[in-house]
Amino acid sequence: MKRIRWKDTRVSLIIKAAGMTALAFLLSWLLTAPFSASTSAIFSSPEKTDFILSDFYAQVADRRPVRHLSDKVLIIDIGRAGRDEIVSLIEDVGMCMPAVIGVDVNFEEPGEDNSHLLGVLGGGNNIVLPVSVAASEKEGEFVIDDKPFFYGEIPGVRYGAVNLPGKFEGATIREFRVSYPTGEGRRLDSFVTAMAELVSEEKVAQLRERGKELETIDYPSREIPVVDMEKFYSNPEMAEGKIVMIGAVNEASDMHGTPVRSSMAGIMIHAQALSTVLDEAFYSSMPKWFDEFVAMSLCFLMILMSIGMSSKFKGIIIRIVQVTLVYLAIRIGYSLYVDHKVILDFSLTLLMIAFGTFAIDIWNGFDGMIQGGVKGARKIRNKLKERNKEI
Repeated sequence: MKRIRWKDTRVSLIIKAAGMTALAFLLSWLLTAPFSASTSAIFSSPEKTDFILSDFYAQVADRRPVRHLSDKVLIIDIGRAGRDEIVSLIEDVGMCMPAVIGVDVNFEEPGEDNSHLLGVLGGGNNIVLPVSVAASEKEGEFVIDDKPFFYGEIPGVRYGAVNLPGKFEGATIREFRVSYPTGEGRRLDSFVTAMAELVSEEKVAQLRERGKELETIDYPSREIPVVDMEKFYSNPEMAEGKIVMIGAVNEASDMHGTPVRSSMAGIMIHAQALSTVLDEAFYSSMPKWFDEFVAMSLCFLMILMSIGMSSKFKGIIIRIVQVTLVYLAIRIGYSLYVDHKVILDFSLTLLMIAFGTFAIDIWNGFDGMIQGGVKGARKIRNKLKERNKEI
């Protein structure tokens, strides 16, 4: 009989721990659901929920003393230069034998005299110009939205979409898009892909073979050289053999948040994405279910240990276990991100480790209320029985 009771106790502990784990999962889900009623009072805007654990890894990695200065990409800041100055700059850069000229300037409206502009752009086959796309009426497809006034009229010029993918306007830019489907099996390359393919078809083929629409940008510890027009003209040989990107780096309307900077110019983000492709610094992501499995397993084991332990030092032991698990989750996640280019989001794991003891307290509180209610009901019933006997 003793053995049977021990087994029953053990099973009941497991069932109880499973229920508490489910409660911890519910609590963590309510906290992280960005549009749930429970979080609307906490988060007043979607930007406050736009954070993932890999952003923390990127920030830490970017603060390392080791820096990598790109030797493949050069940005020339046009500042407040006018159209004629920009056209002359493109022409002069072209004379320096660059690998590619990426012009992040949209000549949307024609000027009084366009002959110089059209002559410069038509003089080489290594120029990439920007267009913007918008969602089509057909789901999953895009149409060209903003484009130069001469779009499709200059042979040899390539175009790439400069859109930066984000969950909403003002979202953190973590990824770049490889290409955009435009219907009937056609695709428009992104600005990054179009430039990269002119340099290395092999690396772009590898990029396409990965089969991903969005690729994570490898921001940490990478510096992209930026010079103004004056500095370029004083040392024009710096453009030789480089991918030269021409655009504004301080335009307020083109600043975006990234995991490593709160504000970064669009052209700089394109340069970081381009370097990611050329350096083959591609990331892989672990499936979401893996984080959920780890979170549920660790939380269950921690709760089971907590409710099954009878030591008077149980409280401090559980806290030590929690801190240790949090440290290991962050350390392992960081190591995978930095050393192996693997993104493993332990966000749910960290939440459930934290909510494990909270779930125990809530469970025990409700259990105490129920038990108290049952005991109270029994007392009332016994008093009624005694009174009936007296009658």
